[in-house]
Amino acid sequence: MPLSKWIPPSEAQKLLSQTLIEMRILEGRMRSDRMARAQSGMDWRTLLLGYSTINTLISLRGLSGVPAPLQYLREEVGLAGPDWESLGAEWKALAALWLRAEVLLSKSGRNDLSFDQIRQCSIPEPWKDWMSAKLMNIDANRPAEIFGTIFTEYLNKLPSSTMAIGGTVMTEIWCRPGKTGIIGLLLCLYWQAECSGAGNDWKMNITRVGYIFNAILGQPEL
Repeated sequence: MPLSKWIPPSEAQKLLSQTLIEMRILEGRMRSDRMARAQSGMDWRTLLLGYSTINTLISLRGLSGVPAPLQYLREEVGLAGPDWESLGAEWKALAALWLRAEVLLSKSGRNDLSFDQIRQCSIPEPWKDWMSAKLMNIDANRPAEIFGTIFTEYLNKLPSSTMAIGGTVMTEIWCRPGKTGIIGLLLCLYWQAECSGAGNDWKMNITRVGYIFNAILGQPEL
């Protein structure tokens, strides 16, 4: 299924707010109409259509429980909106794993990276640019179509111990909570799906990133 056109986070937030308002309106109408429909013998298919509309709106809300400082990024990284549904069950499972690791890392005492730290690190340039943009609270540019290949190469070059329980994942500069942390791995996967499609390379990278999140969850010091 093709991904929807990207919109800036500011517009995404407005869309999400409007969606929630419409959902509440529909829920209210459904409650008030159920008795009338039952009394009038309205076709059950019409009733199911109403419920389907509500369920669609609810699904756009995406991953629940995201920490408050990251809520505004949910749609930008594929954790809410139409793409939350279109990316499928593997994406939702990885997002749930990310959330557990994010909450655990919040206990590590690690703060956001500085601009100098971002500039000097060895992550892909579009990811660096995004981190810097988020520190400045501005929108970031989208990567080029080749980004999927760049991200795959980056993950392939990580030490295997980064993905192992009891390994070296905590030494990675992005192994921290917040906007300069592991949410960037989700962002890069989301970009890859947009740039190159959710094909075999993307699915392999989902597995790799899942190993990274599991390695974080297995850290005894957290």
